[in-house]
Amino acid sequence: MKKIGIAMAGFGYIGKVHLLGYKDIPLIYQNKLPKIEMKAVCRSSSEKAALTAIENGFEKGYSSFDEMLLDKEINIIDIVTPNYLHKEQIIKALEAGKDVLCEKPLGLNSKEAEEISAAVKKTGKQLGMIFNYRFIPAIQQAKKLINEGRLGKVYSFRGEYFHTGYQDAMRPLTWRMQKDKSGGGALVDMGVHVLDLIRFLLGEFETVNGKTQTFIRERPLPDNAGQMGEVTVDDAAWLTASLKGGATGTVEISRFATGSLDDLKISAFGEKGAFKFDLMDANYLYWYDEGQGWRRIETLQHYEDTKFPSPRSIIGWTRFHVENQYRFLESVVNGKSFKPDVNDGLAVQRVIDGIYKSASTGLNVNL
Repeated sequence: MKKIGIAMAGFGYIGKVHLLGYKDIPLIYQNKLPKIEMKAVCRSSSEKAALTAIENGFEKGYSSFDEMLLDKEINIIDIVTPNYLHKEQIIKALEAGKDVLCEKPLGLNSKEAEEISAAVKKTGKQLGMIFNYRFIPAIQQAKKLINEGRLGKVYSFRGEYFHTGYQDAMRPLTWRMQKDKSGGGALVDMGVHVLDLIRFLLGEFETVNGKTQTFIRERPLPDNAGQMGEVTVDDAAWLTASLKGGATGTVEISRFATGSLDDLKISAFGEKGAFKFDLMDANYLYWYDEGQGWRRIETLQHYEDTKFPSPRSIIGWTRFHVENQYRFLESVVNGKSFKPDVNDGLAVQRVIDGIYKSASTGLNVNL
């Protein structure tokens, strides 16, 4: 592969984050990959597509996803569209011979995720997930220590992710608040990250018992503030869960956490040690070894095979995306498997489905 031709389906906020990542990769990982070319972007109208291409350096703008897939210079499709479009676009891209990088979640539910998984197996193409928090150096350090057996048997864990902003009753209704378009609310939007980190660090879920709540059930329509539309997703979710390794823990997710910023936290307690991580203190991992007490381990930008930006510099939120994107491209170029992949996307969807089932029935759900 002499060049990597990338096309993006969608271009909202997260699309800009991904584009920034592709522009940063050649600087951070100089001469490690073939030249990255932003071949195309697909938007909902030809006017939007043309303007986005001109303003952001894409070679072409398309309003037809199918037409974009015919471009033989495109190797990779980056899916950053709303959740309800993921399944159709991913499967079409795979069948057109393209590798796919997909923003979370994989689909609207585990049924869609299973269909996508079947398409990956059938086509033999790669599908990588954006679970960017796996790529924080502090999380990678925690993974290393856990793999070394430094926690021992894990007894309990806790995860939480809080955002503010949705408590404003006049915030307009969007696709994120409609289950048929999003697949769920706070649990899908934010909880997917916590659930993935628990799986990544501690192992697979075995049972879940969940509760969800919608605090504001009607919101103004975006194009007509005088008319209200129904909110059909959760604003907050709570759950207790057990893992196959025997650990029991709790998770809380809320988009109604007044005053919160980007408050993701995860901790676990084992027979030999413990750890704590806080996204708002992302330059450090807090680790406990029996007999040594708690240590604050400096992780900053300590990535394995680059010294730019300097490892002593504080890390920023977009850097995790850069690493996630780079590792996917590296895997495609070198013909190696990539994690997180379609199986990780599917596994999290199954946990989410189990939580929603438990919330509706009041029963424990075995996964």
